[in-house]
Amino acid sequence: MTGLTALRLCRAHGVRTIWTAEGVVFEAMAEPPADVIAAIDKYEDEINALLACREAARATLAAECPAGARKEEWAEVMRGLQRFVAEGWGDQAGLLGWSGPELYRLPVPWCRVDRAGGALFVGDRQVIAVSAESIVIKVRSGSTLRIARERLA
Repeated sequence: MTGLTALRLCRAHGVRTIWTAEGVVFEAMAEPPADVIAAIDKYEDEINALLACREAARATLAAECPAGARKEEWAEVMRGLQRFVAEGWGDQAGLLGWSGPELYRLPVPWCRVDRAGGALFVGDRQVIAVSAESIVIKVRSGSTLRIARERLA
C-alpha cells in the first residue's frame, strides 16, 4: 500500500481528505473501519505530500496567462500540466518526494525559466518516466529530455 492507495481506501469508505496549510484533515460521517484508520495513521505523511502537490497543481492550472508569456505558449504549458496531472505523473512525483513548488512553481517574471516547476516543461511532449531525481520527457524527434530535480531547488 502507498499513500495513494490509502487515499483511495479513504474515499471508498466515505472519509473526506482536505488539505490545509497545516496539513491534511480527515472527515467522516461515521467511524471508519479499523483498516482505514490504520492506513491513515501509517500513510499520513504520504497523503499530506500528495494533497499538497495536488493543491499546487490546481493553483497553477487556475492561473492566468502571466505577463511576458505568449497565449499560444501558455496554452501549451497548460495542456502539458493537465496531462501530467491526469496521467498520474504528479502523484507519482509527490510519492517520490517532489514538492508542489518543484513541480508547479510559476516563474516570476515568466522569462525566468530557471525558477519554473518541472511540470511546466512538459508541454505537448510525452512524459515517459518520473524518478526522485528527474522527469523524463520524449521530444518530437524521439530523443529524451531529462528535467533534473536539483536545478529546481
